Amino acid sequence: MSELEIIDYKASLQLKLEDFLEQTDAGPKFPFDLGNKYKDFRSIPEIYQSNNGQFWILFLFKEIAGIIALKSLSEAVGEVKRLNVHPKFRGRGFGELLLKHLLEYASKNKFKKIRLDSIMKHKPALHLYKKYGFYEIFRYNDNPNADIFMEVKLK
Repeated sequence: MSELEIIDYKASLQLKLEDFLEQTDAGPKFPFDLGNKYKDFRSIPEIYQSNNGQFWILFLFKEIAGIIALKSLSEAVGEVKRLNVHPKFRGRGFGELLLKHLLEYASKNKFKKIRLDSIMKHKPALHLYKKYGFYEIFRYNDNPNADIFMEVKLK
């Protein structure tokens, strides 16, 4: 594995992925629980790697630095999911690297639009999305935690 590499998810990486999630998202307020908030991580091939979707893991040497997924909503519309960079690697452009990778893949795989949901308090992420042409749209899903919905049209 080279110094910095984005690879497709495979089942052999599941334990490393779960360890990454526990390090990045767990805490006293939100304990790590694969059965609830993270249940989708137990079904990555079915949820994210079907219908031209994909799930990527960014490694810095042999450590997971970040993740991102493209979920297919339809033949022409995809959704950014699970963009997360380990706190010790934030501010190095890894989130942008992952988003750019997703958008390039989506363009090559005939997606016409990419959507996402987020929360307004995630200012750095919103800034990144706007940098790549995302604009605010109507609520397109029933995520009760999201308070902003965005989309970008691909060339």
